[in-house]
Amino acid sequence: MKMHNIRLGRVISIFISNWWDAILHYFYFSGRTSRSGFWCFAVLNSLILYFLFCIDEYFHLIYRVTFHYYYYDIHLFFLIYFLLTIFPSFVLFIRRLHDLNLSGWWVLLMIIPLPYLYLNFLIQIIFLVIASFPGSENNRYGIKPINQVTV
Repeated sequence: MKMHNIRLGRVISIFISNWWDAILHYFYFSGRTSRSGFWCFAVLNSLILYFLFCIDEYFHLIYRVTFHYYYYDIHLFFLIYFLLTIFPSFVLFIRRLHDLNLSGWWVLLMIIPLPYLYLNFLIQIIFLVIASFPGSENNRYGIKPINQVTV
């Protein structure tokens, strides 16, 4: 069994380059995204959101908004970053579905409000599992994307 030497700096640069690639292709719906590109963006994006949430909590950057007699706490930096990256996340997921030879219209199932919240959550979990499957070599959406992560 061959052992691979993975350097932390190389892994961090791969995560950042995949995150930046998703941000740069903000409106690029066609084409495909590799598993590593999708998951590097998802993990780094989640870590950034968690970090911003902690910053908001620590500096008390939480604003309470009243809407129809309900109170909502809005975390300032968390909300700004979330709103800036929600669209690239969906576009990246559409390209990941293309890698699996599925239409990007399937992403609409994730945002359709269902009568029971657990059904919507279950659909999102199923899509995340589907996003973990390897893509085919060539399909109707193009050639297989180059996998940047080598472990």
